[in-house]
Amino acid sequence: MGESLSSTNVIFNVLIQVVNLVIFFLFFKFFLGDKLSKSLEQRKALIEKLKNADQEYKNIIESAENKSREILSDAKKHSEAILEEWELLSKERSATILKEWEQKAKNILAEAHKEAKKIEEELANNRSTSLKSTSKLLVKKILQNDEDLQDKYLDSLINDLKK
Repeated sequence: MGESLSSTNVIFNVLIQVVNLVIFFLFFKFFLGDKLSKSLEQRKALIEKLKNADQEYKNIIESAENKSREILSDAKKHSEAILEEWELLSKERSATILKEWEQKAKNILAEAHKEAKKIEEELANNRSTSLKSTSKLLVKKILQNDEDLQDKYLDSLINDLKK
């Protein structure tokens, strides 16, 4: 009986050990297993992310550099467009100013021509008047008594001078 008791005892101990193992496994699974598996999954994801971090970092840097070049290119194009517009506006403005000054110069020339013509007419009138009075004095002295002959002579002199 000593033997049978011991094999039953062994079986019983094994069963108790199996039950203990099942209880320990269930306890581990319910209380710690989910937390540990989640933590392990997060750790794996983090390690995978770190493996890809260098490539992702390079991609982000490259994207930022491309965006920077694009912004600089747009800014350069915009500044060139502004410069072209400024040149166009300055040419238009200078053309407008030039036209204004040309018109002013034409007006000054026209006024000068009018003034010259007026002075010329005055000189002609004064010359004619002074010539007449000088001639009249001369003719009076030469043809002292005949006034009709004096006038005719003066008129013929004036007509000769106008030609």
